[in-house]
Amino acid sequence: MESVSPISATESIFEWCNEQEDGLNFYIYENWPDMGSYLGSGFPPSEDEWQSYNEYLNADFHDWYLEYHDALVENFPSSCIKMIPVGILISELLSKSPYNEIPIDELYEDDAPHGRATIYFLASLISYMAIYEEKAPSDYEVQPIIHPIIANNYDLIADSFWKALNSFNDDSGESRVFCNTPVTSATVVKSNEKQITLVPNPISDYLKIESTYERHMASIMNVDGQIILKKKLIAGGNTSIQLGNLSNGVYFLVGKNDSSQILYSKIFVKQD
Repeated sequence: MESVSPISATESIFEWCNEQEDGLNFYIYENWPDMGSYLGSGFPPSEDEWQSYNEYLNADFHDWYLEYHDALVENFPSSCIKMIPVGILISELLSKSPYNEIPIDELYEDDAPHGRATIYFLASLISYMAIYEEKAPSDYEVQPIIHPIIANNYDLIADSFWKALNSFNDDSGESRVFCNTPVTSATVVKSNEKQITLVPNPISDYLKIESTYERHMASIMNVDGQIILKKKLIAGGNTSIQLGNLSNGVYFLVGKNDSSQILYSKIFVKQD
């Protein structure tokens, strides 16, 4: 019997769908992993267990999805295949104040983990903006079933998720999320001959940037779109940036040329 992998199984589904209708868009839903293996005394997790779980979610788990997505895009070049990075964006949100004050058992109901209403509300908010390629309406009335910390900060959360989706690109600068909407209002400059590599990723202290681009300005941004640091990178060289003082979470390295055109946007994770 021929072995079946996640990629081959997905390819079979894509092929069947394309036979039924032309021009379909495909979305890879990046969820969150099982929590059980990180729990020593059952659900809910301790503070250390919760941290270990999220470190895995932001590193190996997320990297698997990136490789999975890249393989499918390569094998179906004529189809629009995108990602909806739900798990990693929710994890980043819940690591920040005031959202980290919400008890875990008010977000999830078991170690599967099945989410409660608040988690699925956040997941649907990300999915809506990714699929419809528009920011969620600011006048949306959040229902009382959603945790008040989330409900009271709806506009800030929607803005944060929207900026993160707009910055979630592949190595060439192309959006991993949107089929039609540009990543930003600026034109992304693409070149197969130029590369940018970040090592290690995740980082704990120093971020090493290996670049073949000409001298340009690079900015480190958080998921809220705030610029944390700017650095002039030399032409075709290697640069190390000390980032040990950054809070754990997801960040973006965005390079621009002298005309403010985006050369690349790379995602990396900071974890101690």
